[in-house]
Amino acid sequence: MQSDFSYTPHVLGEIFYYLSQSRFQNYMAYADRDKQLAIHLYRWNVELSESLYWPLQTVEIAFRNAIAATLRDRFGAGWHLNGHFHRILAEEHRLKLRQAVARQKRKRKSERPTEDAVIADMPFGFWTSLLTARYDVPLKWNHNIRRSFPHIPRGCSRGTIAGSADRIRDIRNRIAHHEPILHLKLDRKYGEIKTLLDWISPDLRWFVEHSCAFDSAWRGRPPHPDTPG
Repeated sequence: MQSDFSYTPHVLGEIFYYLSQSRFQNYMAYADRDKQLAIHLYRWNVELSESLYWPLQTVEIAFRNAIAATLRDRFGAGWHLNGHFHRILAEEHRLKLRQAVARQKRKRKSERPTEDAVIADMPFGFWTSLLTARYDVPLKWNHNIRRSFPHIPRGCSRGTIAGSADRIRDIRNRIAHHEPILHLKLDRKYGEIKTLLDWISPDLRWFVEHSCAFDSAWRGRPPHPDTPG
């Protein structure tokens, strides 16, 4: 990775001042206190985040639609307005769903917002929470897991999928909040994203693999200035 402008002391001072010293603390540690390398690592972190946006977006949308397919089978097309479904939810999740429905009622000026509108409104955490043990019986995951994840390997449990989804949600949230991710085993994280997509649809995995710049970005770690060229 090469800089397209000169990191003069003034430029470095402006960057560290306006992006904040505290934001660069981790990068300075990774760079052995070398400010220019810290800047390069910061830019690399942005490139990594950008390269993962596409697979993360795809897996989040596919995951929530996969879970919604089971809810639709279990409670009907109006599951998001179904009283029985609302009652089986934990209070925290019930509140999130009610808030989403209320927002969509106001936005759409309709007393019956569509399923699609509510699905898109709900946070990723709501969908991953539906795979926790609490909902094993109410959502009959023992019977329905292949409705949502038709390509999971034999012996793969609800808990396995839930754990994978939670780890993916963690990296998604780190990127959304502009946190450092360069120190993580991102090649494994990317692999886990592709595996979850594969469990939903191998074609979706192919769609991401052939359109994603992560592998190139991952190989682009900036060298230390003292490393022989």
